[in-house]
Amino acid sequence: MLNRGSVITARKYLTSSGIFHRSITRSRLKAFRLRWLLPVLFLVGYLATYSKLEGFEFQYLGLTFFSILACCLLLTRLNPPLNKKLPIWIILAVFMVAYYFKFYWMVYDPEILGNGWVMRKLYTLLQYPTVLFETFKTISYAFITFCITAWFLLGHTRSLHMESLKRRINYRPAISILLWLIPVLMAITTYVMYITGMCRMAADNPHLPFRLAGWIFHIRMTLIPALLLLLIWSADEAGLRKYLSFGIILLFLHGMSDMLLRSSRGAILMPFILLTILSVVTGRITKKRMQLFGVILLITILLWPIISYYRCVRAAAPTISIDHTLVESVKNVSSTESFSLSEMFKGAAIAVIFRFVGADSLIHIMGANLPPLYTSALGMSVSKFFTVDVIGFPPNAIQGCSPSFPGYFYLIGGNGLVIIAMACFVFLAWLCWCFLARLKLRCLPLAQALFLGWIFSHFSSGVLDRLYLGILVMAGSIAACEWLLWMGDVAHKPGYVRMKQYG
Repeated sequence: MLNRGSVITARKYLTSSGIFHRSITRSRLKAFRLRWLLPVLFLVGYLATYSKLEGFEFQYLGLTFFSILACCLLLTRLNPPLNKKLPIWIILAVFMVAYYFKFYWMVYDPEILGNGWVMRKLYTLLQYPTVLFETFKTISYAFITFCITAWFLLGHTRSLHMESLKRRINYRPAISILLWLIPVLMAITTYVMYITGMCRMAADNPHLPFRLAGWIFHIRMTLIPALLLLLIWSADEAGLRKYLSFGIILLFLHGMSDMLLRSSRGAILMPFILLTILSVVTGRITKKRMQLFGVILLITILLWPIISYYRCVRAAAPTISIDHTLVESVKNVSSTESFSLSEMFKGAAIAVIFRFVGADSLIHIMGANLPPLYTSALGMSVSKFFTVDVIGFPPNAIQGCSPSFPGYFYLIGGNGLVIIAMACFVFLAWLCWCFLARLKLRCLPLAQALFLGWIFSHFSSGVLDRLYLGILVMAGSIAACEWLLWMGDVAHKPGYVRMKQYG
């Protein structure tokens, strides 16, 4: 029986927790109200750049007005809760950063571009108002189509009940398997990539039998990150902090090894983008987790010039060992006469933003002024066509470039196909999102995070050749994670134990 003091303490606790819950709700509502600041970007961008589009001022104003109108229309239905409408939010964020913000920034201040010949070509194209207007027109067509399609879908979709199985899941068996399975997969794939020369940036990379190169690539790019996220999420659900920390350390090591093996400057960032998406899906975005993502972003920015030089050396002399190349890269960057930490940080930050493909690729496409491919696109790589015929790399170049999502379809069929493809992409993405909600998977938050990461990766890069393969690999990774949780769950049922004992 509770005494008077216990009752008073309980009342105080309930009152304070209620106030705390209400304060969280108010803060989240305030954050959602800030979404109405997004249309300001169009207005500020127009005022800063309209003088650069000489002869197209009124058309530019008209497209800006309709973009603002479409954005406001969409925002009326992008209300709480956040995790129910994440595919729309991710596509909107990519549009705002990679297309509109990037376009306005480049047009207003072309001096931010680097010194490479590709950037110098882009700098030249930025001087032509016709190229700029055609680029903005394609961006606006794609964005307005996205907003109208998403507005319609959000208004005609019932409330999503995204819940995993309601009964308690035993995460410990899956964690015990993942603790040895992930390091083994990481070690094997790293070793195979290194000894076979798959990590070399060279035109004569070996073709391994039984499509082994493709298997290794997809295991490292999709399956291992999925298993790492499963380990982190399961440890978080089970309250096992040491395994949660171990999973984060493995995620960092996986990103670092990918950065060195594939000479990829952004390899360390993508796994932590997936982790952040998972935290948003599960509603567990905390201050510490945001700080962790900030630290990873800072590390990526600081390593950017080093890995850029490392990438060039590996491309020129792929037989040189990785450790020797890395040491030489660090020495080269730190011994540069004009070396400045602030300038390096600024340049790397700009490079990270330009890593997300968008308006820059469209400017190259409009500058090339090539007719649409139409049926010629069948059986060919559109990304290769963009790299060679639009950018100007030689056919045997190791370098590959992405045409961006609207740019990919513009090369095939012009603005008409861009509008159709954008509407279909949003519709199919939302359809798959709703389908996931109905499956009631044990690993539902993980499946959602992988799917959202797939949307972010493909919409922010526009590499759509052999798209079906990436979908199959993602589905297989989700199935593997679900199987691990199912096996651990079933193996700890009393009936299952009795069957094993008595045959």
